[in-house]
Amino acid sequence: MINPIANTADFSQATQDSGTNEIRDQFLTMLMAQIQHQDPLNPMETAEFTSQLAQLSTVEQLQSVNRNLGFEQLYLASINNSQALGFIGKEVMASGDTIDWDGETSPGLNYMLNSNASNVVVNVLDNNGTVVRTIHAGEQEEGKQSITWDGAYSSGEPAPAGTYTFKVIASDSDGSQVDAVTMLSGKVDGIAFEDGVTYVTVRGLKIPIGDIIEINSFSSPPVEEEEPGSVVDEVVETVKELGKAAIKVAPFLM
Repeated sequence: MINPIANTADFSQATQDSGTNEIRDQFLTMLMAQIQHQDPLNPMETAEFTSQLAQLSTVEQLQSVNRNLGFEQLYLASINNSQALGFIGKEVMASGDTIDWDGETSPGLNYMLNSNASNVVVNVLDNNGTVVRTIHAGEQEEGKQSITWDGAYSSGEPAPAGTYTFKVIASDSDGSQVDAVTMLSGKVDGIAFEDGVTYVTVRGLKIPIGDIIEINSFSSPPVEEEEPGSVVDEVVETVKELGKAAIKVAPFLM
């Protein structure tokens, strides 16, 4: 929404202008008091007045710079909010470790390895943080990887539908840890703005736009095209049939 941002900017401008005017009034009051109470035999030097005026000018300029930076921040926020609408309906991949298990479709567990790993283990955890399934992925190369969880416990019993999380433990041939970034994916079904931060919602989960790693558009299924000449051939056959019928009927019309 652009209107609330504009209202906020108006309020901010009014507040800062009021603060600048208050500082100016305070300075002029103090300056007049200095002039009225100065020693006539030892008046204040002109340099002091000039220095104080310069300080007041500096304060006013800083107030103006601060106000302009505030307007720029609000402007950029409004642009980001408008562009965020383009995420709706697109498939995104973002950093996260949430698994939505619906009890039927085996979810894919996506993650990114920062280097080659000789041993990769993926643990699936329930809401209590208890490991319910351990999947040994073996050796994998650096980059984006994905494995599938069949929705079953380590015992083989099916896990109830719900929200789970997963963690990746990877190591190289020397036994050193390999960093891995877990990712979640899904279709964006909404946008949320909270405390100046823009979120996309995927299956009810709020994901900051800054956490999005990959965006994919849904494409429509290809339209099957008829082979060249097929329509023309059908028209020709239809004309031939009509011609034959006309020849048969002609003797009866004479």
